Amino acid sequence: MSPSAVEVQAQRHQALPRTISKTVGDAGFDIFLSYNSLDREWVQGIRDSLERQGLACWMDSMELAPGDHVAAQLETLLDTVPVAAIIVGGHAMGPWQRHEYYAFLNRWIRTTSALQPVRLIPVLITGANGPLALPPLVRSLNMVDLRTDWAAGMQRLADATHAHRKARAIEKPLPRATLTAL
Repeated sequence: MSPSAVEVQAQRHQALPRTISKTVGDAGFDIFLSYNSLDREWVQGIRDSLERQGLACWMDSMELAPGDHVAAQLETLLDTVPVAAIIVGGHAMGPWQRHEYYAFLNRWIRTTSALQPVRLIPVLITGANGPLALPPLVRSLNMVDLRTDWAAGMQRLADATHAHRKARAIEKPLPRATLTAL
């Protein structure tokens, strides 16, 4: 009997080197992968590639266990994860992905001392109909196009995420209580 697709994914996930401790709530994830569930196989390849480069990725199918409260984990992550990849392919944006996108867009616009900035990175995968597949408000952002050159696009995505992580480590904002006291 051959293993199911889920078993194969779980085996691949366990085989990846784990160099970064990831926990929800302390920004232990470097990047949030927002995607339509119909594009899961493509996104798993993105995750695998990023994790091989030492980045901690949050992808729902790999981080949520049966019985987990999805909304509670998402609410924490949407306010803390430093980079959000908005991944769009031939299936367009899915309903959950739209909610994630709106939350990240709101955070991107309303960044305060209490709400850390988020870097939004639009990513096009096979099947996407060019930049018009992206939501209008992120079309002007520099995007990663994986449709023609996977290796170069993945390197750009990894480099941007590493650079943002490094910048955040250097520019830690003062806690809100400290700012209020000033």
